[in-house]
This record gives sequence, C-alpha cells and structure tokens, in this order.
Amino acid sequence: MVRWMRSLLGSALGCAVALAHACLPVPSGSDAGPRDAAADGATDGATDAGLDAAVAELCVSGTSACALAAGARWTGGVCCVAGAVDCVTGTAERCGDAADERWTGAVCCILSEALCTAGTATECGDSASELWTGSVCCVRGATQCLPSSRETCAGSGGVWTGSVCCR
Repeated sequence: MVRWMRSLLGSALGCAVALAHACLPVPSGSDAGPRDAAADGATDGATDAGLDAAVAELCVSGTSACALAAGARWTGGVCCVAGAVDCVTGTAERCGDAADERWTGAVCCILSEALCTAGTATECGDSASELWTGSVCCVRGATQCLPSSRETCAGSGGVWTGSVCCR
C-alpha cells in the first residue's frame, strides 16, 4: 500500500512539474538563462560579435529571427541574448535602432541599464539617453519616472519621454 501511494504521489508530482514547465515562458535546463558562457565553455555568436565570453545571457521568448541579432542565439525554443539587462515590448521595425537593442522576434532586449516606461515615438529619443523600442521608452541611467509636464521636466534636468519625466 505504501509503495502504491509513493508511486501515485511521484506520478502526480511529475505531472505537476511538467505542467508548470509547459506554462513557463523560459524552459529549464541548458536553455534557461542567465548562463555564464565562460563557465560552461560555450562559444557562440556572443564572442564573435565582440562581446566578452563571460557575459551572461538572458533567455526569453522569440523566433528564429533572433539569430539575426548580434550576440543572440536561437535554441529552437527561446532566444538567448548575451549581455541583455532587460527585455520589453517593442517592434521589429524600431528595436535595434540603437546599438544596445536586440530584437528576439518577440521582444526587444536592452543591453544597458535603463528604466522602461510609457512614452511616445515622437518624444522618446530626443536625448542620447533614450531608446524607443516601438512600444515603450527606455531611459538609460534613470532610477525613477514621475508624472510631469515637458517644461517642468526640462527645468528639473529630467528626461521627457512624451508621457513622464525620468531621472
């Protein structure tokens, strides 16, 4: 009886784990990020693109189009982007306009510390610290974004995204 209950419990646990993995956006195992390429001896496009081989990868949703981005690789299930700090909504047409953006086929990955927030295509990008992904405005070096007007934002030394003021 105890053996049967253990077997049933093990089967139920196995099904729960399989269901959880099926619902997660990033699979477990060798395709899950971040990954230290230097630690596991992997060499891929990240090294060829001039990135340090010890740079971790962020693995996110994407398509085979991911392989077209410098420092990115398609695993067949996810896109792993070397050096990505964050991945946010965007469009293929606009993501990649800046040197530190990578399009995965589904999301836009940012390779620098930036705070991504609401903005407009016409206002975001007025300064060197702003990136327009096609959906959101990412402000490099910002730690907070607050409601404001363009004039108040400019007067306080902030960066106006078209919707909020970031500092």
